[in-house]
Amino acid sequence: MRSPSIGFASAVFGIALCFGQSAQHNPTEPANFYQVYQYGTPAMGRLYPTFWTTYVTKGDGAHEHFHNGQSPAALAAWSTELDYGVTDRLSLGTYFDVQARHGSEPQFTGGQIESQYRFRDADDLPVNLAVSGKYYIPLKNYNRSQELELRLIVEKERQNFRFDLNPKLNISTTGPRAGSGPRLGLDAAVAWRRFFHAQPALEYYSNYGAISHSTGGKDIEQLLFPTIDFRLGHNLDWKVGAGIGLNADASDLILVKSSLTYQFQGISSRRLMGRQNQ
Repeated sequence: MRSPSIGFASAVFGIALCFGQSAQHNPTEPANFYQVYQYGTPAMGRLYPTFWTTYVTKGDGAHEHFHNGQSPAALAAWSTELDYGVTDRLSLGTYFDVQARHGSEPQFTGGQIESQYRFRDADDLPVNLAVSGKYYIPLKNYNRSQELELRLIVEKERQNFRFDLNPKLNISTTGPRAGSGPRLGLDAAVAWRRFFHAQPALEYYSNYGAISHSTGGKDIEQLLFPTIDFRLGHNLDWKVGAGIGLNADASDLILVKSSLTYQFQGISSRRLMGRQNQ
C-alpha cells in the first residue's frame, strides 16, 4: 500500500505533466535559473544573497535567453540575487543576470525585480499559500521584450517530505510579443528532508506557452531535475542539480544548475539606506 506522502507526490507530478499537453512553448522567455519557489520568505531585516548558475552542456532548444537561436554547444548563465525581508511575510528582491556563449566573454544581459508575499501562518490552512511577482528588464541589444511573471506558491509538509507547486503566468509588456496574451507554465518539487545537512529533491520545470496555440505538446519545454541541497552551516546553503529535457524538440537535453545562498541576519532598512539610529 502506498504511503500518503508518495501518493501526494505522484499527484503533484501527474498534474504538472498532464497540464503540459495543452499549450505551446515560447522560445523568448527570460533567463531561467530553475527555481521552484517555496512558501518561506526572509524574516524581517534579513538579507539573503544568492548566486545562481545554469550551464547547458547539450541541447537543441532555441531558447533566445541563452543563445538567440544558435546551437547551444556549451552555454552558461549566472545571476546574483539579493532578497530582503521587509516584514515577516513580505520580501523584495533584485537579480543581475550575466551569460556567456562557448568561447565568448561573459556579458551583462539585464536585471529582474521581485516581490513575494505569504499568507497567514504556516499551520492555519490545509496548505501554505504565497504569491510572487517578478519583472524582467533585459538590455535592448539582448532581448527587446520586458516581461511580468506572476506565480502562485502552494506548499504542503508531510512527515519528512515537502511538496511545492508553482502555477505561473508570463506576460510580455514590450517588444514583438506585447499584447499577444499571457503564457502558462507549471513548476513542482518534492523534497525529502530526513537529514539536515543533505536533502535530495526531484524538481519539474515547464514553459507551456499560450493555450490558444496548442501543438499537441511537441513544442513544450519540460525538464526534470534531481537535486540535492547541502546545508554547509546554519547560514549557508548550496544546491546542485542535473536537468534532463523531457521533450527533445523543445528542451535542452542536459543542464547543470547550482545556487549558493548566505543568510545575513539583522540588517535593518536604516542600515541599507545608510542611516544610523539616533
